[in-house]
Amino acid sequence: MVENDASRPVHPAAEHLSFGELVRQRRQRLLLTQEELAEKSGLSARSIQNIEAGRVRRPWRTTVDLLCTALGLDASDRETFDRTARLGRLAADRPRPTPADLEAVAVAVAHIHTALQLLSTVEHLTGRSTV
Repeated sequence: MVENDASRPVHPAAEHLSFGELVRQRRQRLLLTQEELAEKSGLSARSIQNIEAGRVRRPWRTTVDLLCTALGLDASDRETFDRTARLGRLAADRPRPTPADLEAVAVAVAHIHTALQLLSTVEHLTGRSTV
């Protein structure tokens, strides 16, 4: 028999999970179906499906609160859920840099460093008078 261990906090290693993965993890720990969680939270089953599947990248604050209450989260777990939801919104707004992007930045920084070293050796600019 599977034990219902709803009181166990969200594991710290779970913080690398997406918001949808956290919701699914806690829902399964409570032995709830998506439909049961929908009923407890006041959200639709489709919303729960979309959240867990990662199709909802920017959950509304109200949605996060409803899910936290329905899942019976304590203050610490609520903070983890809130932070994960916020990070999901921020991450969704900007693309991840590719290795080529990072290499281009490294090359640009090296060029700037070289230029600054060269400029620091120049004491004056030819053809310019000081006033």
